[in-house]
Amino acid sequence: MATYVQLSEEDPAVLFVDLVASILYPPPPKVEAKAPEPKPKQKEQPKKKKVESEEEDEEEKDEEEKDEEEKDEEDDEEDEEPKKSKVKAKAKQDSRKTRKESDDAQSKENDSKRKPSVKEEVGQPEEAKKKLAKLLPLAESGKLAQLIEEGCFSNIDKILKASDEEIQAVFDLCFSFLERILADSKEKKGEDQVVRIVKQMALFLTQEPAKKTETKLSLLVTLFNLLPETSPLRHYLFVSILQMALGTGTAALLADQLSSLEQWVGQWKLQPVDARKLYLLAADILQDANKSQDALEFKYKALRTVESLSDAEINKLDDVLTLAADAVTQELISSSIRPYDTILGLKAVGCLARSKQPQHKQLHRLLEIFTSEDAGAYLIFSSVKENKKFLQNIGINHEDTLKKIRSLTICSLGSKHERIKYSQLMEELKLETAEEVEACVIDAIISGRVDAKIDQDSEEILVERTTPRYFDRDSWQQIGTKLDAWHQSLHNVIDSLRHAQHRDEQQMEERHLARGAHADDEGDL
Repeated sequence: MATYVQLSEEDPAVLFVDLVASILYPPPPKVEAKAPEPKPKQKEQPKKKKVESEEEDEEEKDEEEKDEEEKDEEDDEEDEEPKKSKVKAKAKQDSRKTRKESDDAQSKENDSKRKPSVKEEVGQPEEAKKKLAKLLPLAESGKLAQLIEEGCFSNIDKILKASDEEIQAVFDLCFSFLERILADSKEKKGEDQVVRIVKQMALFLTQEPAKKTETKLSLLVTLFNLLPETSPLRHYLFVSILQMALGTGTAALLADQLSSLEQWVGQWKLQPVDARKLYLLAADILQDANKSQDALEFKYKALRTVESLSDAEINKLDDVLTLAADAVTQELISSSIRPYDTILGLKAVGCLARSKQPQHKQLHRLLEIFTSEDAGAYLIFSSVKENKKFLQNIGINHEDTLKKIRSLTICSLGSKHERIKYSQLMEELKLETAEEVEACVIDAIISGRVDAKIDQDSEEILVERTTPRYFDRDSWQQIGTKLDAWHQSLHNVIDSLRHAQHRDEQQMEERHLARGAHADDEGDL
């Protein structure tokens, strides 16, 4: 990094000015002298070149012969004229040195005539001084908001073309200035400055999202964490972050950062419509990251934002009814099972039954079957021509759905009976053979929905545990009955322990009295 001003390590504002100047006006690189390019050979006169080449060869031969003659003469006259030989050798050496200096001078002259490259023309110190003359007073006077706007925002295009390290350094300093502004933003003017700076930063960092994506996302997240937890600007920033991740295929980077979203919605005091949009955006992030079940949970959170509205108001919100239909469809297609009554109890889902669209009513009826009815009810529903076409249109596979309904039916029977006869299962599951019953029970056991053992000799299954399909009044009464039974059992155990303890104490006391009487008898003797 080029330094154009005297830096103070304790003054980040001055460091920021110098950093920006070095990015905008890099110093010109040193130009190394290059050897002159050889002249192109003239192809139109090959014969002349050949003649010149032969003449040069003859001259070289003559020089070599002269050198040999001189060497012989020097050998003959070595004893007689040593000084004369040394003078000749020195003259020859000086001649070669002069020729080399002449060649170097010609090379430098050619280099001076060469036109400088574009890179060499960029970055004149005079331009840097002009920029510094504008920014330095802002740094020295502590006008940090203006310094960010004039130093960073006014030159954002060039800054974002710098290296990742330089971009990070510039924004780190901007963030440190913003922290100081936040600390002093008790007045309305300071708050306005923070809002303006944060929104402008978000705007610049989300432009051209495909370029330096991870660096920009990292800076946006840093800015998000810099703001107070209750700041509404966090909502604005988080929406920008999610939209950028969706648009650049980097949703997986944020998929694990949504666990606190519901808490943030409360801290930011969002209106229901804004909360719903944010939840749906989070659902899109998770769906894009191949986390369908987590995405479905956020869709339900979005549907709960209309719980305070009346049915008439919800029916006017086409996007909410569409969302409810989409969530229910995804739930029914999913291989997982949950208590469907929690879904059926959502107001938006309930409005599907009164919707003007036939497919909404069909979907609501199918959810009712999944919630509390059996395989027979599903077979009746799917046998209707319109319903059969409806199932195909929404992508529900008949055989897979029937298998799922049968497992749910076993859950319902298992919650009421500890032993279930094959004959009862055949009737409830609409099966014809014992082998089909056993296959269906094994499927339910493998899925984890039921813990049971098959007794082939007595043709019954012994149920240990089932996954409840729903919780209604009867379900709560069953739980209450079981709790009462456990309470009575514990009470009986405690009573038995107390009786045993009392009996042991009595026996110990009787033995103690007997020993005392025996000791008295021995004393009398």
